[in-house]
Amino acid sequence: MHETSEFSNRAILTTARPAREAGATLEALRRRDVIAWTALFEDHRDLVYRATLSQVRDRELAEDITGQVFLEAIEGIRRYRERGRPIAAWLLAIAKFRSLDALRKRQRERNAVLPAPEPASSAPAMALDALGRLTHDQREVIHLRFVEDHSIETVATLTGRTPGAVKSLQHRALQNLRAQLTTANTTGDTSHA
Repeated sequence: MHETSEFSNRAILTTARPAREAGATLEALRRRDVIAWTALFEDHRDLVYRATLSQVRDRELAEDITGQVFLEAIEGIRRYRERGRPIAAWLLAIAKFRSLDALRKRQRERNAVLPAPEPASSAPAMALDALGRLTHDQREVIHLRFVEDHSIETVATLTGRTPGAVKSLQHRALQNLRAQLTTANTTGDTSHA
C-alpha cells in the first residue's frame, strides 16, 4: 500500500509542476492528444478506481464507473477550468457523482425486488456495513485518508475542502463508525468474539 500511496501522491500533486507545463498538458488534452490522455489515464486510473470501489463496494461496477469517468473527462475537458486544483480532483469529483448515481440506481433496484438483507454477523461484514452507513463525504475522506494514505492537506485539495473541514469529516466518520461497531457488539453479536 505504501508504494501505491507514493505513486498516487506523485500523480495527484501535479500542481507542483510549472504552470506552463500544466497549461501545455491541458491544451494537449483539449486537442484530444492520445499520448496526453494515455498518460492521464495511466497516472490516475488506480486512484479513480480505488475511490470508486470504496463507494460502491463492487469491483465490476467500480471498473465500469472508472471507464465512465474517463469518457466523461474526454467529453468535458473543454469545460474544465483548473482553478488551482489538480486534475485528479476533477476526476475524483466525476467519480463521486457517478458512484452516487450507481448507488441510487442499485438502491432503487433493491427496493423494487429484494427483501431486507439479514444482519451482518462477521466482523468484516459488520465493518463494511458500518462504512456503508457513513455519508458519501465521510466515506470519501476515510478512503482518501486511510486507504490511499493521503495527508489532511492533500485530501483537502482533492475534495475542495479546507483542512479543518476534512478533519471534522474524519472525526465525525470515526465517531460514527465507533458508535455503530460498539452498538453491534453490545446487541449480542458474539460471532466474531
